[in-house]
Amino acid sequence: MRRIATPVRAFPEGSGSQPSKNIGAYEIGAVGPGGGIIFFDAGSRQSWGRYLEVAPIDCEGVQLSWRPLVPNLPRLYADTARGFTAAQKRVLSKALGAGRSNTELIVSKYKSRSNYAALYSQNLVCHGADDWFLPSKNELDLVFNNLKALDSPIGGFDKGYYWTSSEYNNENAWTQYFNDGQQFDRVKALSANRAPPQRPFRVRAIRAFG
Repeated sequence: MRRIATPVRAFPEGSGSQPSKNIGAYEIGAVGPGGGIIFFDAGSRQSWGRYLEVAPIDCEGVQLSWRPLVPNLPRLYADTARGFTAAQKRVLSKALGAGRSNTELIVSKYKSRSNYAALYSQNLVCHGADDWFLPSKNELDLVFNNLKALDSPIGGFDKGYYWTSSEYNNENAWTQYFNDGQQFDRVKALSANRAPPQRPFRVRAIRAFG
């Protein structure tokens, strides 16, 4: 069963703040109920919740590939006779609110063969919360724009690549470069850049509530 404790903690310098912009019960940059950093408020309850928080820096995953490093993995998406095509499913996987279902699908297909981005996120217990997941392409973009791309960035993010849970094609998945916010497809089996600067690929899990 997923559980939430009620944490009480202070952010270290550079990992959180209390901006003056009030967006409801929680402010962007404030500590969430799972001990993370609030980065989005939908304004009202959606199918996935209302608020999104990203795990703090002490719960960041480092040097992780997107998929297990084992042969003969099943394809994540396939065309169906009376449903969406694989390409259409990949488009849907980018959406706000898709991160949790993406993560569940990836782990159900790839199992626990070795550690990788989605499994790390699903298994994460951070500051008493254990319902984290790997953000979708659009969810991670909100993390960057609302926390990192500020005059005084919040969250202690690295300047390298962070994985999303959105697949680009059978071989690649979407990442976001936290130096300038651009999103790129990267080879799923990689856990770091091949060319300098050889930064490790990272994971910041998120959770929804409200």
